[in-house]
Amino acid sequence: MSVELRDRPAALGVAPSRILTSRAARAITRFVAAIVNPAISFLAGRRFTPLFGVLVHQGRRSRREYRTPVVMLPYGGGLVIPMTFGDHANWYRNIVAAGACRVRWRGSERRLKSPVVIEATHVSRGLSPVLRLMLAGAGIGHFLSLQLAD
Repeated sequence: MSVELRDRPAALGVAPSRILTSRAARAITRFVAAIVNPAISFLAGRRFTPLFGVLVHQGRRSRREYRTPVVMLPYGGGLVIPMTFGDHANWYRNIVAAGACRVRWRGSERRLKSPVVIEATHVSRGLSPVLRLMLAGAGIGHFLSLQLAD
């Protein structure tokens, strides 16, 4: 059920021609970090916004605490997070290195452990048709699965 992401284009189910250039990817990442994240962070993790949560993770090198707003969905006794930027995202790399993180989701904070990458087909079975269509349209091929530690 887990997936190794060494061969990124093939593993992520994306044709090499669809991978953004590093320049375009950096521009999009800067935009999201500067504009979108602060707006979503205000709402993420609250009881009335169940689709968004805040990941609280520690930097691999700096040991600094980071808070990253992401989409979170309940799945198999834990949560799954769409891997929108694949295994390039720092939050993903930080969580895998630490083996755990905290999240603020639906108004409470939870500890999560055991990060495993799973294919979207496993997750999509339990989603509404609208959410399934949105994730497929965004090209989400994999999710990070985390189990409740408490």
